[in-house]
Amino acid sequence: MTCELESDALVALRDYDALHLRKKRADKRMFWNGMLGNWLVNWEVPPNPHNHLHRFLKPEELAEVNALPRNSKEQADRVIAFMDPEGAADDHIRDQVYELFRRAPQA
Repeated sequence: MTCELESDALVALRDYDALHLRKKRADKRMFWNGMLGNWLVNWEVPPNPHNHLHRFLKPEELAEVNALPRNSKEQADRVIAFMDPEGAADDHIRDQVYELFRRAPQA
């Protein structure tokens, strides 16, 4: 069994999976940096994230997000956790999401 787990084919497959995940994360970071950067820098009033969450979150996830203080870091972190299962969000993206939520209307 140990020989099979250490076989060249299995090691190569694990390497491929790790590379694929890194590429997926990099692609998502590039997309979100572009979108968030555009909204926060070029738009006088960026889109209100609350108007769009229902399109990306399941009803129970949305209820959990809405139970948190509106526009708080906790709320933004929960949205990120639901929308980013691969863990692509880095500190820069998190800061941009916090700013997007901070600039959203309170009601």
